[in-house]
Amino acid sequence: MGLNAVAIIGGGIAAPVLALALKESGIASTIYEARPDGAVDEGTITLTPNSLRILDALGLYEPIRGEGGNFEAITLVNPQWQKLGQLKMGSVELFGYEAIRLPRQVLRGVALRKAAENGVKIHYEHRFSSIVENGKDGRARITFTNGTTASADFVVGADGFFSAVRKEIFPDAAPPEYMGHLNLSGRVERKELDIPEDEFKCPCSSFGPDSFFAFMPTKDSTKVNYLSSFNFADLGKEGWKEMSMQPAEHRRLMEEHFCRDPWPQWLQTALRKLPDDEIRSWPYYVLPFLSTYISPSGKVALIGDAAHGQPPTGAQGANSAIEDARSLALVLSRSASAENQLELLKRWDNYRRQRMEKVVSNTLKNTAMLKRTYGPWMQVAREWMMWGLFTYFMPEDSGLQWLYGYRWESVLED
Repeated sequence: MGLNAVAIIGGGIAAPVLALALKESGIASTIYEARPDGAVDEGTITLTPNSLRILDALGLYEPIRGEGGNFEAITLVNPQWQKLGQLKMGSVELFGYEAIRLPRQVLRGVALRKAAENGVKIHYEHRFSSIVENGKDGRARITFTNGTTASADFVVGADGFFSAVRKEIFPDAAPPEYMGHLNLSGRVERKELDIPEDEFKCPCSSFGPDSFFAFMPTKDSTKVNYLSSFNFADLGKEGWKEMSMQPAEHRRLMEEHFCRDPWPQWLQTALRKLPDDEIRSWPYYVLPFLSTYISPSGKVALIGDAAHGQPPTGAQGANSAIEDARSLALVLSRSASAENQLELLKRWDNYRRQRMEKVVSNTLKNTAMLKRTYGPWMQVAREWMMWGLFTYFMPEDSGLQWLYGYRWESVLED
């Protein structure tokens, strides 16, 4: 007998994607979200062809394609805004899709609404507490902090970086590690940036001697998103929470790191005009690699940040979660028996961990570039090296066909 019911813990992006993919195969699922209905996910994400192909197949691409800034490449510039090269992040010709930068809540909202319209039950204010993987009836039994319980043939932990499901099934697993980098981000009026469009080159990113700054497109061409990062000491859970509620401190840090040489005057002027309450802070974390994404009993699997949380420097967090969800749905749809299910899950687990080790390693290389501090001559040398690499050696697809050309069906191919 195949699966009849799947419980999905967490209501972010991966949950409704998984639920919709399972629905296509006739498998019922229920989403349990800790937050109340109407809770908003802050921040923006970049969706690349590897996930857009999946979203398109599930009917989620068309509703979002016009809700953000679409682009094919990000231009790399030095702090004087001179072009060093371009890095492909999407291409209709090469990968089938342009990349999209949009608010996280847009995709989450569209996916949750479509899941509900397709009969997926969504229970809000259900925070995971514990699980018994093999109950009396052979099903997993889940308890929530509000006192309610639920049972399912299979459970998926999609509850984010600080996953309660992961902690429950892998109590000895290492917790997320702070990467030593703080991000400040927000939105700015394009007219406040006193630089001609042909020189601006949005989307664009710049590596300074000890910090990073980037601009990304939005749905509204009169505004652009910005993101910045720099080395910063760990404040701990409570310290970060306090920091998030201190807009004056955000401004102070922004001016300390970017309102000075070598950053251009037009950028410094625009940053000084930013409203305090529109600068958000976000510490970078990474989840140490797990030896498996499935529980010993084979009744629970982790996906997304719960399995392989990574900093946003590779722009693959949401994309990887979508890959997880679709490939796991395929495996579960092919399960004809408990033995067959465990065998297929082990295959999925090995396949996804191998891919995610490569994806996260690529992301961590980008993060390592942010953490280094360069003296004046080293900075000049780095810029010339980047220019030479992109001018003479970078292939048309930026060497990223392995990333953006991903086929979720290959999880079951020899």
